[in-house]
Amino acid sequence: MSFPSLSRKPVKVEIQDEFSTISTPFEAGYQQTRERHTRSRRTISAKYFVETADRDAILSHYESVRGSGSFDWTDPESSDTYTVRYTEAPKNVVDGAWPGWYEITLKMREL
Repeated sequence: MSFPSLSRKPVKVEIQDEFSTISTPFEAGYQQTRERHTRSRRTISAKYFVETADRDAILSHYESVRGSGSFDWTDPESSDTYTVRYTEAPKNVVDGAWPGWYEITLKMREL
């Protein structure tokens, strides 16, 4: 399943590599470190400023895949496609200065 096609690109996208190092301290002051896993994952935050139709498409998509459902999300700047899951419900803010417009923030994690 893919993320719905919207009429606007996100106004802000943050993609951050997940920190997966485990460290074990020893009495002499040394530390042993290793990677928790060998696969690199990313956390993605995307903020959209959209009209009602796009907001409804995003919320409908969330309802259809929430829980364990994964989907493909494409970064509009780099055109890289990530297979992700929502890590929390979309944040839906009504902008009182712009009736009919909504600020939607999505939090996702790459699989």
